[in-house]
Amino acid sequence: MKKAMIAATLCFLFAAGCLPFACAKSDSGPGTEPPLPTAAPALSPNADFLTVVRTLLPDAQIIFTEDGAALAENGAARFENDLQTSLNEEAAACAFKAKKNEAYAKMSPNVGTFAGARPDTDQAVLIRFMPVDCDNLKISAETDCEHWIEFDSAGYPGYSAYLWEHTVLCLSEFPQTFQMQQEKWYYCLMAVDLYGNFRFLMWEDGRADTQGYFAKRFNGDGDILRRITEGDRLTWRFTFRLTKKSTLLVSQYWILDFTEMAR
Repeated sequence: MKKAMIAATLCFLFAAGCLPFACAKSDSGPGTEPPLPTAAPALSPNADFLTVVRTLLPDAQIIFTEDGAALAENGAARFENDLQTSLNEEAAACAFKAKKNEAYAKMSPNVGTFAGARPDTDQAVLIRFMPVDCDNLKISAETDCEHWIEFDSAGYPGYSAYLWEHTVLCLSEFPQTFQMQQEKWYYCLMAVDLYGNFRFLMWEDGRADTQGYFAKRFNGDGDILRRITEGDRLTWRFTFRLTKKSTLLVSQYWILDFTEMAR
């Protein structure tokens, strides 16, 4: 099936030291080319998560959060779930476990519907998670299409998108230096702004100096580009997929708002 996929011409730089594909700021408008790449600010390995987030979203503010216990009770996230969930008390995390070949957890509310956001802001999701015997983890942003990062069995990431409007599947495969390992805690930040700029930022807990970064613009789908041009804010939701017998521990997630992407 992969041979039939159309190779995307995207740059995906998951690199030690975080050498990002720099992005346009939120006021750049639809169709504007991103500026030339620039290196991310140097960070200490133990920088707190909000410091790391603000290297990408300088004015980000937390508007909502839930811990593992609330997730295990399927609280505000209201995951549409075909995964088995339970509270892992030792890790203080919700354990999501797949019982079939492909099992999804999809956050029911759109990210922009959480109360407390400042007016005229965009939203982001940050999660803290640990893969446990977790092959081919897929983390997605679903809007009128789906864009995702998927990790292969060795833990290396790849970007794909399925444009529902035009039924086109795009896939990019590329050499990586960022590698996700089992039974380690990671942060994953996903952000989408008014103009359809889409960002993934990942790092291992305690290794903020080495990040994985990905940048794309949601303008491959003609309907999305039309909506962006007309000033219609995109709505999206966070989802992830596990394969059979995989377990993902999630200790906490945060909803943030922001007005600018710095890179």
